[in-house]
Amino acid sequence: MSHAKEKYDDLSWVLATLQIMLDETMYHMQTFAHTLEVHHNKEVAQIFFLVYEQFKREEEIVSSHIGTRDLPTIAPWETPYPDYQHPSEVLSEVDYLSTQEEAWKTIHNVSQNHKDFYDFLLKESENSELLSLIQELLIHCQRSETTNQKEVLNLITKDTERQDDLDLISSEDFKGMFQ
Repeated sequence: MSHAKEKYDDLSWVLATLQIMLDETMYHMQTFAHTLEVHHNKEVAQIFFLVYEQFKREEEIVSSHIGTRDLPTIAPWETPYPDYQHPSEVLSEVDYLSTQEEAWKTIHNVSQNHKDFYDFLLKESENSELLSLIQELLIHCQRSETTNQKEVLNLITKDTERQDDLDLISSEDFKGMFQ
């Protein structure tokens, strides 16, 4: 077994990596939510606060598996897996004027990055304790994704209702004006 493959079977290494990944994600989600709030983009800030709580729950799952275990120190330049994208990279594509739609797309990309790592670990690891943790994290990711999809659908419904209302108002208010 190669050294690279061995680390994905090392529960302590994976737990340390997950802890760093989740801490960074939570930090960036919360910081961006506060930035949005300061810039009076409260609706979008609330989305990032909601998702912060989802990542916090994900981190709690990992912490419950850490317990009193001593974790290795992971070098800051070490990436969790080959296709990993740091949350700050994803968030650099949005700004404080972001719409709710842009927020949900960004959050999906960050969440997908976590899910991709978990899927990668499923393929690379043979450690049963680690695989059990990954299954638990994937279930949490799926639940969060379902919640987020419902929020997006509610947003689309509100936009459709608002557009319908505007059409109604404009057609009634201006009836006969241009005849």
